[in-house]
Amino acid sequence: SPYTMVAWTLGDWVYADSALFYRTARFQALDSGEIWVSKAPMLPFSRAWTPSFPRLIQWVLLEDLYSGATFLFANTHLDNNGENKPPAAALFGDSIPSMAAHVPVIATGDFNTHDNEARFSTIRGVLLDAFSLVDEVTLSGQHAGLDFTRPELFPDRRIDHILVSDG
Repeated sequence: SPYTMVAWTLGDWVYADSALFYRTARFQALDSGEIWVSKAPMLPFSRAWTPSFPRLIQWVLLEDLYSGATFLFANTHLDNNGENKPPAAALFGDSIPSMAAHVPVIATGDFNTHDNEARFSTIRGVLLDAFSLVDEVTLSGQHAGLDFTRPELFPDRRIDHILVSDG
C-alpha cells in the first residue's frame, strides 16, 4: 500500500479511533506514540474522568523525504461527554501544542468543541486554527471554478478542526 497507518495495536488487533495515515513515498516515521485521554495518559485503554469510551491522542514524528524537514502530526477524537471535555481539553493543550516549541505541528481531530467556546483556546494553546488562515477570497465565492458559497461547506458550529503551528 502507498500509505501507512499509525494506530494503537495489540498483536493483530488495531484500535483505530484516532489513526493517522501518511504516504510512505513522501514521509518516513521517526517516532510515534499515543496519549490516552484520562487521568493515566500513558496507561493503554485508561478511561476518561467520567467513565466513557476510551479516547486517545495518536501522534507521529514525520520526516519529509523531499525536503528533510520534520514535523509532528497528531490526531484525536475527544469525548463528547460534557464532564470529560474540560480535562480532555487541558490534556491535549498541555501535550500537543507544547511540542510546537521544538518542531512544527499539525493536529487534526474531532474535538467535540466549537471554535467559539472558551475550551477551544485551551485545546489550541499556541497552535493556530487553520480555518482562520484560509484566504478570504476563497471563502467569499468562486475559486478555481468551484463554488465555495454553499453554507454546508462552512458550518457555524464546527467541532472538527485542523490546528497548525505558526509558519
